[in-house]
Amino acid sequence: MKKFVVANLPLILQHPIAKLPETSQESVGVAPILENAENFEHLFLHSVLSKITWSYHIILPDEVKDVEQRFWYIEQTLTGSWGRNVLTHQIEIGLYKRQVKTTKLTNFEHTMAKPQSDLVTQLVKDPYVFDFVVATAKELDVESQLVQQGSMFLLG
Repeated sequence: MKKFVVANLPLILQHPIAKLPETSQESVGVAPILENAENFEHLFLHSVLSKITWSYHIILPDEVKDVEQRFWYIEQTLTGSWGRNVLTHQIEIGLYKRQVKTTKLTNFEHTMAKPQSDLVTQLVKDPYVFDFVVATAKELDVESQLVQQGSMFLLG
């Protein structure tokens, strides 16, 4: 986006993605919006929303309903240089829930200085998803095999 054109604002508002008032709400004229167009342009161009392409703006509202999660995915997209397919995959596997919402079981933030604790936390985070594994064995069998292999490793 090189320049925001005020003359195109009525067309933008007619697009179904734009937030238009419900029928129960009073109608909103275009004049107040046009008066604040310069502020809108400044705010938009200095936000993370202007840093991603239109295709990401199509994917995110469809896949992620929570605004906080959307902004998190946008920041991760920018820092990791994710493509559309990578973004969609990360949303599908629930990366936000695994990395942000999951309670961390470490004491790094209490025992180390801030930059080091953040680095170590990033190193030991849970990036693995084993959804592709089809488990045909029972949980008890898997547990007993793990204990047996662990014992052989430690004693052997």
